[in-house]
Amino acid sequence: MTSGSKRLRRPPTPARCPGRLRTRRSAPAAVGFGMATAAGESRALLPVDEEAASPERYSLELRDAAASSGRRGLLFVRALTVASAFLLALLGLAVGSRHCAVSSATNFRGQPEMLEEASGVDDSINSESFEYIVHSKGRFCKTPGGFLWAGTCNECEQRCRLTSGCTYFTTYPRGWCQLSTACSEETDGTPESITYVKANITRVLFIGNSFTFVNDLPQQLAQVANSMGRSVHVATSVIGGCTLYAQRVGENNRTAKLLEQEWDYIVLQDQSLVPTVKAAREKYLYPAIDDFVHRKRRAKLVLYMTWAPQSGSQCPLSTNTVCFPLGSLESMTSPPCSSDDTYARTVSTFGCAGYTISRAYFEAGQRHGVDMVVPAGLAWQVALGLQAIPESCRASVDKEYSKPSPLRLPLPFYPSAVPDVQLYMMHADGQTGHHPSRIGQYLNALTFYAALFGEAPRSSVQPSCKDQCFGDSWVPQVAGTLDPPLAQDQLDALQHAATSAVAHCGTVCRQASLASSFFK
Repeated sequence: MTSGSKRLRRPPTPARCPGRLRTRRSAPAAVGFGMATAAGESRALLPVDEEAASPERYSLELRDAAASSGRRGLLFVRALTVASAFLLALLGLAVGSRHCAVSSATNFRGQPEMLEEASGVDDSINSESFEYIVHSKGRFCKTPGGFLWAGTCNECEQRCRLTSGCTYFTTYPRGWCQLSTACSEETDGTPESITYVKANITRVLFIGNSFTFVNDLPQQLAQVANSMGRSVHVATSVIGGCTLYAQRVGENNRTAKLLEQEWDYIVLQDQSLVPTVKAAREKYLYPAIDDFVHRKRRAKLVLYMTWAPQSGSQCPLSTNTVCFPLGSLESMTSPPCSSDDTYARTVSTFGCAGYTISRAYFEAGQRHGVDMVVPAGLAWQVALGLQAIPESCRASVDKEYSKPSPLRLPLPFYPSAVPDVQLYMMHADGQTGHHPSRIGQYLNALTFYAALFGEAPRSSVQPSCKDQCFGDSWVPQVAGTLDPPLAQDQLDALQHAATSAVAHCGTVCRQASLASSFFK
């Protein structure tokens, strides 16, 4: 450090890019995953797979490369290294050292936790210049068609910044680097590897079941956000028909691995009828939420309030002992729903079951350390024009709680009701199913967007699907947008239903600290 330069405080556990300004090669001269060096030297890129990304593989590559280089080549590389470092210094280190080393120590929200200042770093750096923040350590993105290439952390950041579509980059020891367009899947790397992500990306992890993955809620949210000028990257840990309780860290390896990463939001979605059974809430839902609250790190914890069956429910069936290890839902009804209609009175109609589900999520959100409830179920009530909840049902449900409902339901629906739009998938016998159609999942994505960003989703993007796309009777469908597309008035009504549900729910659905900007 030069005399007169400032020493800034060091965070407790900085993840600092090694070897600042010890560039092995010049900065890239062109955009692309297979770029050339400034001197025009073409670099062979290695396909990324678990073998190629292993420390043994790339250390062998380095040794082999060194052994095969002649003295003239080594002298050329050294000269090029000196010239590159000098060129970066002349450019004010704008890319190499100002971002990679400092951004590696920013906290999750992108606010700087400054490192000890290195020589040559401009004192005028502010939080807006930090383009990348740490996403995970000791792991790398599984990116089909990705490549490893030789370069320091600073060079890797510069290459990612200049490469179209690059969002993540991973640095490895000994000067190897990987660029990635997405990072929904990760694999164990070396202990020293660090994966960075653009600071303006909102990262959302979904943990749930088929109500999340059927017709692709995560990607529909990402597409709605993209149409609104925002970038959302998603990942999922989902098991069809399962409870959150069975997807806790101690029970599910995928969930455990994903929770080692940094997220902006972690979305929890339980089996749809668990919230309707009092004993199941106490044994399954609330303990699972408490477990995730203690593991969320810096993320906001979000509950995904689901919707009711259109024709209500009767006695819940849950025979999968892996997903329901503490007993079936039917066995937890009291008195038993197989011989008594007490439970049925709380779920017998769409409005009644919706009220039961809503009350459970309100209770969980307000008493169990949750940051936000996304009221997708309320948006369905608005879109389907629910006008009343039977008072007998309301009284039966309210008896299970010590306080009255914090929100008067149903919500006002006019002019958002679009009853002619099919939100549910249909069965082969013509009966309405419980799972969302592509349009139903689109409504959920709109509601998530409004809740997470505090902005009405006034978007013209059509309902679409990238993975797990199904039509009626569970017929697989090709990925893409809805055909035929929705009319603009239908899009407007669905968007208004989502916005109305989030706006009316207010601080019942989110902490007051998250409510400052609703609605733009």
